[in-house]
Order: sequence, then structure tokens, then C-alpha cells
Amino acid sequence: MMTPTRPYFLRAVYEWILDNECTPFLAVNADAPGVEVPREYVEDGQITLNLAPSAIVDLQMTNDGIEFSARFSGVAQLVRVPMVAVMGIFARENGQGMAFPDEPGFDVDIIEGGADEDKAPEPLRSIDGVQASDSEVQDETAEVDTSDDDPEPPRPSGRPQLKVVK
Repeated sequence: MMTPTRPYFLRAVYEWILDNECTPFLAVNADAPGVEVPREYVEDGQITLNLAPSAIVDLQMTNDGIEFSARFSGVAQLVRVPMVAVMGIFARENGQGMAFPDEPGFDVDIIEGGADEDKAPEPLRSIDGVQASDSEVQDETAEVDTSDDDPEPPRPSGRPQLKVVK
């Protein structure tokens, strides 16, 4: 089994956000084992942390977790977040980033030392209650027709139109 991808994607998206001169925010499941964050800032079991270089000191992102020092209400505190607790990373300015679903190989059991290899991974869940319609979901076993005898689709008439999506 390969190692989990979460730490690699996290580091890449963090660097991408900084390269685009935005502020990286980290969404954390504060109730996961091993999380050390100021509990007074936890809401609904989650906390969002500012990872901007100007806001933190001694940032370390390893395959096991994230560790840094930051000031909360003027008091310097050490923050530790195991990778299993990282829910996502996004830019404060525009919300672009990446959410991390539960990943096989990153189960809490593995962190605690007792992996259950018979356990099936959880299916992907919708984000913000958005459900895909049946027409959007494709069957993985669908056959692809690669024959060239299909007629070309009709060319659209008139000016091309683009729609601005924000």
C-alpha cells in the first residue's frame, strides 16, 4: 500500500497559495486525537488556523503532521495538528484550495497503532449538501465508442458566447 497523499498535496497547495500572494488557512478537526490547539477558539469541533509566514513561527510540515508556534490573544502557543486531523487548506482571499476527505491509510487506528485492514474506505460525501444528479454520475464500467464512423456534431451558428462564472 502506498503512503497517504494528504501531506504532499497539503505542502503543494500551501506553497501555491503563498506563490499567489494569498493567506493560507488550515481547516482542522479539533476533536481528532493528538490535536493541540487553543480550545477557546474551537467551534463545532473545528478550528481554522492562519498559516501565513507573518502569523506563525517555526512551521514544520512532515508526513505525520504540522507543528508551529503562533500568538493567540497575545500569548505564544505551540500548535500540533496530526495529518489525519487536517480537513483542508484554502486561501482566505478567495476560498480556493483543497479539502481532504477521509483517506485509506490515514485512519485514526493507524495513528494509534492498530490498523484494521479489513475496513473498507468511506464513500465520498457531498460538499455543502450539494448532491450530484443521476445524469452527472457516470458508470465506471461504461464503454467508450472510439469508432470514427460517427458523424461530426453540427457546428454552432452565430457568435461564440462565453458565460462569466464567479
